[in-house]
Amino acid sequence: MIRRAEVSDILAIAEISETNFRDGWNADDIAGTIDQTQARVIVYEDAGEILGYVIFYFAADEGEIPSIAVRTEARRRGIGSALLAALFEEARALRVRKIFLEVREHNAPAQALYRKNGFLYVGERRKFYSEPAEDAHILLCTVGGSAGS
Repeated sequence: MIRRAEVSDILAIAEISETNFRDGWNADDIAGTIDQTQARVIVYEDAGEILGYVIFYFAADEGEIPSIAVRTEARRRGIGSALLAALFEEARALRVRKIFLEVREHNAPAQALYRKNGFLYVGERRKFYSEPAEDAHILLCTVGGSAGS
């Protein structure tokens, strides 16, 4: 089941984030986002367990995904694509037309997921990531058009 995150999900989301990213979101970060009017936190739940999440900020007709992750043992089951599909529905309801994200230049699995779901390369941020230092690719998806639909 895909749904908006609740306060009771914060620790599970933080665990997934901290497991997936060296500088992952902690419980305080997520708690500070979950009730913001200009943010959405969406989770993928199966049998009472949170398997993945996506965090989305938006203003006017643009949005940004600062974090999306799936539990390591639950990868390659379509959860990332399902989360993005739910996010695109939410974005359309909010009249968001463009969604941006950054991804490590050498993170081929994440880049493949994003391309499959309509994101296109639009630029880079030099030395955006640390440990290890790496450039970020900036990706864009247009919601409501052919990409992200």
